[in-house]
Amino acid sequence: MESIIVDANKVFAAFIAEGIVHELLFSGKFKPVGPEKLLEEVEKHKDEIAEKAEKKLEEIELAIKLLEPEFKIFSRPEYTASYPKD
Repeated sequence: MESIIVDANKVFAAFIAEGIVHELLFSGKFKPVGPEKLLEEVEKHKDEIAEKAEKKLEEIELAIKLLEPEFKIFSRPEYTASYPKD
């Protein structure tokens, strides 16, 4: 399965609007990959996401719960280790 790198803003967008980001993230065709704080940020802002998406908080919580196991989360040392050294 191909990976797709996302940050918290893209995940917020996927919950709020059913556009291309939503389709990619929820299609099951891609493995979402992101930084370790990503799911923490989504959880922290779930009330705001629910309000902007005009959804019940419970719906957003369920979507987070379903999406969470699909993510490949990288710690900061994991992804900074691949940066070129100066």
